[in-house]
Amino acid sequence: MTSMKTSRLFRYKTIFTLLAILVFIIPVKAQNFREKGHLPLFLNECSGISKIGIDSFLVHNDSGNSSEIYLIDSNAVFIKKYFINASNIDWESITTDNQKNIYIGDFGNNANDRNDLRILKLSYAALNNDSITPEIIQFNYENQTSFPPSAIGLNFDAEAFIHYQNNLYIFSKNRTNPFTGVTYCHKISDIPGSHTTILIDSFDTQETTIFKGWVTDASIYQNKLALLTSDKFWIFDISNEHFFQNTPIVYQLYNNTQKEGICFYDINNIYITDEVNSVLGGGKLYQYKFSNSTTFLEEENTAFDIKLTNNKIEILKLSNETSCSIFIETLDGKVVYSGTFLNNSFELDMQPNQTYIVNIISKDKSIYKKIVAFY
Repeated sequence: MTSMKTSRLFRYKTIFTLLAILVFIIPVKAQNFREKGHLPLFLNECSGISKIGIDSFLVHNDSGNSSEIYLIDSNAVFIKKYFINASNIDWESITTDNQKNIYIGDFGNNANDRNDLRILKLSYAALNNDSITPEIIQFNYENQTSFPPSAIGLNFDAEAFIHYQNNLYIFSKNRTNPFTGVTYCHKISDIPGSHTTILIDSFDTQETTIFKGWVTDASIYQNKLALLTSDKFWIFDISNEHFFQNTPIVYQLYNNTQKEGICFYDINNIYITDEVNSVLGGGKLYQYKFSNSTTFLEEENTAFDIKLTNNKIEILKLSNETSCSIFIETLDGKVVYSGTFLNNSFELDMQPNQTYIVNIISKDKSIYKKIVAFY
């Protein structure tokens, strides 16, 4: 079985070596990629970012820092912090699912010798608390037998993962010597407990240097997957868990900083963070806005309207969907309602003149709208 999987992975590598010649590289113009703000000083080792609200992100530091996640806005302004009742061995990435559960990847593994790899799972409603106790997803890699492996096998570090169709997918950070440039995609259940990953696929970055070739974060939005390195990101069109079947578009970034976080803001915007580095600089939040002339991303046309009378909310339009999940929160991130929404109206105790964010999730779509309770 192992030899068959190895053969399959080498076959994928050969195919993508040939396809790499056809990869479309888009250089970044100043208007596409811009600084949005300096991260707070306590986020000098920011290694993960995930959108959580209409204008807010969850971020965190990596190993050697406190067990906290932080809420910031799209200009890098600090809003709130949450203490997580679990040690920060090496938190390297953060992602969410369609029900807004939050996953923190404690799988940084520089020496490739950890046997305590895990992912922390938090419910979205838990953000109403200042201190949160997570559920734990423990795992080991199915293809790792040595701790650490030999130099050519040092590919069990990770700084990137996503949630897709009820599973988590981890992308390895390659530390091989000599450097092979390949990132492996491992699948793991999102259910708390102990698991062994399934090796799904591999992608050859075609890079010969670690700094440009190791994957430092990932993000998914609808059928788009983004993988980040220090000087670029790839966008893949995906239709199943074999994410690397289609030739990606490469977006080359103009500054070679230690970029460690990426997430889609919406269908037309990506946000990126970098760590503070004494030589390279960093410690900033960036926005990449896809050019109007770039057609691979299209405007999302799904919308909904809201009618608010006293404390009764009525959904006037939501595509053709009959069932969805709905979350309502205040601007400071407090969840005031969450649940499965089957009808077109419900009642909720809302404070006068208070602004709320309504987030409706239907299948793979996530839609936000601000409302103000005037009564």
